[in-house]
Amino acid sequence: MADRRNLFFFYGDDKAKLVEKMKPIYRILEENGFTILDHPKNANAIVSVGDDATFLQAVRKTGFREDCLYAGISTKDEISFYCDFHIDHVDIALQEITKNEIEVRKYPTIEVDVDGSTSFHCLNEFSLRSSIIKTFVVDVHVDNLYFETFRGDGLVVSTPTGSTAYNKSLRGAVVDSRGSPGTE
Repeated sequence: MADRRNLFFFYGDDKAKLVEKMKPIYRILEENGFTILDHPKNANAIVSVGDDATFLQAVRKTGFREDCLYAGISTKDEISFYCDFHIDHVDIALQEITKNEIEVRKYPTIEVDVDGSTSFHCLNEFSLRSSIIKTFVVDVHVDNLYFETFRGDGLVVSTPTGSTAYNKSLRGAVVDSRGSPGTE
């Protein structure tokens, strides 16, 4: 895991309190040859500390980097989808990190291009909504191939991991993230 030793920690709410709680973890990481960075630019691992929303912010605000690993440490009692470790049990995370036992999962993302002028990436989903309750018309292309002309006041397209979030609340299908894209 020598190529994943430059860590950047991304914090959600209560950053000052969480940084204080993380200091012993920083010390152990540094004793094991890890470097804690103040900026994500040179990081090859980005660790979010918070909840799933913090993880999503970390990925988005650091540019959906494909050249680094993203990991999550949860600070909440609820089960987390993206966070594999809990802040009160970081000994497990430290053991996995220092012994190179981390399971790496790749989550699919969506690249969205709006009218050829604005492009962005999404880890969960993207949505288009009418600013007023009025039908709009959108030509939808997938991989630059025409898919359909959509008419409605909103459109949600989700990844398999996002299918259990906003998409599900709209009664959309839940997609198995282990399946092949387009086969569900």
